[in-house]
Amino acid sequence: MRTALSRITIAAALLLAGELQAQGHIDLSAGEIQRFGIEFSTVQEMDGSTGMRVPATIINSPLSVSGLTARYEGIIEGWDVMAGELVDRDQLLGTINSQEVLGIQQEWILADSVLQEAQFNLGKDEMLFAEGVISEQRLVQTRRNFQQARINAQAARQKLVLAGYFDAQLEALKANGDGLGLYYLRSPMQGQVSHLEQETGAYVTASTKLVSFSSGNLWVRSELPARLGQQLTIGQTLRLADSGQELTLRLMDYAADENSQMLHVYAEFDDEVNRLPGQVTNLLLTPADGGVLIPASAVVHSGDATQVFIRTTGGVDVRTLTLIPVGDAYLAQAGISAGDEVVTRGAAQLKGIQLGLGGE
Repeated sequence: MRTALSRITIAAALLLAGELQAQGHIDLSAGEIQRFGIEFSTVQEMDGSTGMRVPATIINSPLSVSGLTARYEGIIEGWDVMAGELVDRDQLLGTINSQEVLGIQQEWILADSVLQEAQFNLGKDEMLFAEGVISEQRLVQTRRNFQQARINAQAARQKLVLAGYFDAQLEALKANGDGLGLYYLRSPMQGQVSHLEQETGAYVTASTKLVSFSSGNLWVRSELPARLGQQLTIGQTLRLADSGQELTLRLMDYAADENSQMLHVYAEFDDEVNRLPGQVTNLLLTPADGGVLIPASAVVHSGDATQVFIRTTGGVDVRTLTLIPVGDAYLAQAGISAGDEVVTRGAAQLKGIQLGLGGE
């Protein structure tokens, strides 16, 4: 019984000694370092060529229009442009035959007719009121009728403007019935047609994507863990892992998805690049505050704590550090300096020595 109690006491003392040495020093001679097979590696400051690689997608700027979606349903009659073609804003891209637009045209023609009649009645009643023939109450009602007719006509007209109708097309429609049932697809921007999303003859519903565009500098979009996003700041420089091309972080979420705990970041290329929207690449993320890059082989995990062994005169220092995972390594922003030598082989044996388990 006494022997068992002694063993427990000794074990507890060894564990306590290990805790006390968590930030301590282990004496090692050159011969012991060689005999234990301990190897060291010099750590360096993290730079733009190091960091965590995360998948990213090339996109058009999220701050500008990059596509055209259908506002009304119908059948695509044909395209007036091809992929790769440069277009101006409001340029005709194609046409859709739409029963929905036909109904809107009829609505506008009727509303415009009612407006013309209301305008005529208003002019007539204003003259009659001036001559004292009608009451002010009747004139007020006539004005209300005119205002309501004007609002209805403007609302119907705006629906046709969204269907690609300019003044010339509206006048031709009203005068001759030109363009009955036609929905004119016009470019919302100046740029390059990158992709026609639908084929001629396809039936499309409202909100169907019809055309994709490219314009200005390209961006990348990436989804990453919230803990890593917290290490980034708007305006910092990022790089592509495969080419080193530089980007500037422009936008990022400040709330993580409740389910995935992920957030989105958006970075803009600093210069024009030979990339296509939709291509997948890898973004190299480097925390804005920098730090020292430590090989994973140098890190010893002790519960929730992470320790490294740093070479000093006469042995190694045992140091507990707060580390940030970056790819296949770790980043330390305090407690270690560039140029320090860390143990990359033999750390487990040193951990045993630290805990008083002996080195032989």
